[in-house]
Amino acid sequence: MRRILIGCLLTAGLGLGQAPTDFQDLYSSLQQKLGTFDASILSQWNGKKSDVDFSAELLSANCNRGLQLLGSRQGYLAEMGRLKALGVNTVTVCAGFPILYQPFYQFNGDPADFQNMLAFYKQLAVDVHAQGLKLAIESGAMFPGVYSTGSGFNLSGYYSTLGQQAYTDGRTQVIVTLAQTVQPDYLEMGTEPFFESIRSLGWFCGIVGFSTPIS
Repeated sequence: MRRILIGCLLTAGLGLGQAPTDFQDLYSSLQQKLGTFDASILSQWNGKKSDVDFSAELLSANCNRGLQLLGSRQGYLAEMGRLKALGVNTVTVCAGFPILYQPFYQFNGDPADFQNMLAFYKQLAVDVHAQGLKLAIESGAMFPGVYSTGSGFNLSGYYSTLGQQAYTDGRTQVIVTLAQTVQPDYLEMGTEPFFESIRSLGWFCGIVGFSTPIS
């Protein structure tokens, strides 16, 4: 079974002469430490690469953009191409509750947009795989307030209408929809339950975070 490593650390190699004068001492010190660390790692490596999928977040497809996602295809295609050029083989996007939960769109006053949003994620999966990449989806809760400004979503108002069971049922339905319809290569069912409880309903959801490949 493969495991996914979310996020990439990219190191840009600048020559010492290219570093700004005020930072050359810092750059030299950092280069020396990185060189020592790299040599230590290589001395213990047998030359065989691990079966790991390195991922970076596709920011232009961040779910907290809400309805803005419906016009973002050209943007995420351009970003995806650049990530692929950097050597990334998996892209990560969020599809947090309630972005693929039909009752939310009824509350939000735009019920037709549920199908539009579902079509967006299905097209995103097609586009990712067409680039020879894998798709990892995070399915936590969307951020209300300033984090989703301009999304067209009344998240705070909607969260205030939900009890714990209704929230759990909604989160579950989003996960099922993602697995059955969007079919990502990896589906993260929940992370950071404490912060999820703070930004959504104000109580501890008790959702254990883990990522699993979809077979």
